[in-house]
Amino acid sequence: MERRRKAGDAAYIIYTSGSTGVPKGVECHHRGLINTVLEQVEGFQVGEESRELQFASLGFDASMSEVWTALVVGATVVVAGREVIEEPEAFTRYVEEKGVTVVTLPPVYLSALGRHPLPTVKTLVTAGEAPNPEDARHYARSKRYLNAYGPTECAVCVTMHEVRAEGEYGRGIPVGRPLRNVGVVVVDGALNALPVGVEGEVCVTGVGVASGVRGEGGADEGEVRGAPGVREGVPDGGHGEVEGGRGAGIRGEEGRAGEGEGAEGGGGGGEEEAAGARGGGRRRRWWIGRGRRARSWRPSWWAKAG
Repeated sequence: MERRRKAGDAAYIIYTSGSTGVPKGVECHHRGLINTVLEQVEGFQVGEESRELQFASLGFDASMSEVWTALVVGATVVVAGREVIEEPEAFTRYVEEKGVTVVTLPPVYLSALGRHPLPTVKTLVTAGEAPNPEDARHYARSKRYLNAYGPTECAVCVTMHEVRAEGEYGRGIPVGRPLRNVGVVVVDGALNALPVGVEGEVCVTGVGVASGVRGEGGADEGEVRGAPGVREGVPDGGHGEVEGGRGAGIRGEEGRAGEGEGAEGGGGGGEEEAAGARGGGRRRRWWIGRGRRARSWRPSWWAKAG
């Protein structure tokens, strides 16, 4: 009998040890992955003629973005092997020879390229850690440069920010505005939403939150549970972009998703689910930037999970 996949079925499981060293599998569903992919296709301006680099290993959730944002629109996936990635000169030569037009890189790797012009690249995305503002502005003069953000507990990405060459980024590059069907709230320790400009911790809701966390043996170890006082979406009157200082990785807190990676926040999945994050090691603080009115945080066609 043919088995039909449902939106809530698992699309992939990514294992991460976070700060504990104990492997945990984060299970993300089709609903969240499809939402992310469609948002990134639009944001990255991926078309049938695009050639998108797969830089990330299949063991990292970034590869889900690199592969599926290309395949869903009939674009080409260009796979970079280890021998190419380990040598910056070989990498830049490979990207140019293969006519790569869309690439996602860790900021530290981008810096290692010595501001190579990457002439064939039209869209450059950095993720996984805070980008270098000077590098970002440099590339924004000739390309579409996006800073993307999302932890392992979510379907790859929850926010994006397009960097402007003339932008002032004294406090660092913002992680940006949430994807559609995703809400981001900066909260205090009691999960109360904070006003614009006040530092706090990230709590994200919407369709992208992981279905659950699996232990080393494969058995269900936990679920993403509701965070009291946080609704689906951003509280009324919320606006702006989420900004954050430099810091280490994140870790999920009690009652939320498990271990995460990168200098980034959490994601959510409907009225019953939410995830939050605190800085691991060095404290990472977040705030809603002033003077940047975002598009509607909760579109009229908001897709409710569940």
